[in-house]
Amino acid sequence: MERLQSIFDSFKLKSDRRFDAFEIESAVGNLERIQDEAYLEKSKWLGGDEKFVCLAIDLDKSSKLSARKDPVTMARLYEYFTQNIVELLSMDSISADYIDIKGDGVFGIYQGQKAIERAFVAGITFRTFFQKVIKKRFSGIELTCKTSLCIDELLVKKIGNRKYNNEVWAGRLVNNTYKLMKVSDKIKEGNSMHNQKSFLVVSSDIFEYLNLYHHDHAVVSCGCTSDGLPAQLWNTFDVTTMDDIVGKTAYYLESYWCDTHGDEYLSHILN
Repeated sequence: MERLQSIFDSFKLKSDRRFDAFEIESAVGNLERIQDEAYLEKSKWLGGDEKFVCLAIDLDKSSKLSARKDPVTMARLYEYFTQNIVELLSMDSISADYIDIKGDGVFGIYQGQKAIERAFVAGITFRTFFQKVIKKRFSGIELTCKTSLCIDELLVKKIGNRKYNNEVWAGRLVNNTYKLMKVSDKIKEGNSMHNQKSFLVVSSDIFEYLNLYHHDHAVVSCGCTSDGLPAQLWNTFDVTTMDDIVGKTAYYLESYWCDTHGDEYLSHILN
């Protein structure tokens, strides 16, 4: 083992070189470029003005569950929950362009044509599967999940070495997507009736896009469970007091795909 001062001097020298060589390459264009290992040796972050869409799905209060349940039960739950998110986000019609597993949750990043549509459909589809299948499979455990959707610029680089490395996301995209998940906690704080509910929370620009282009299939209901008339599905939440979330309002949804018209609505949004 080298002497401590030698280790620190070596780290400082390498870090200062990276610091001085730091640059951002604009116009990412394609997320596949992130996989280029050459960026391990360069202090170059991919970013720019182009906006991407991030969908994040997480198991709610999993740490508290782990403290109360035996490891085998939690292992089965984690695999059932997380593996199905990855499977869904890998399906051709709604596949994410980048998938990252974070503990018991997953986030996917979408780019290009119909990025919002694909991410939104994926989010609703998993929430419906969670409600219909996962919660029933683990009926002895009170389960909820958090889902959020955001659009913003990104800043990313692989950090590590040839043996151990991973993408690090320094831009607002992933950060704000996970901050939007906290809206679910805020909603539940204000109403104990919501404690067992799972929400999809989106940024205001996502909602405005859906309202403009898919109002009849993503913003209002089909009407088959009420008086036959379409009903507003979304609620608003003031996020001005929440740290650094872009915009003043978030929108949240607690509905799932309708058993009668789900396939029709899903196809219409995508096509």
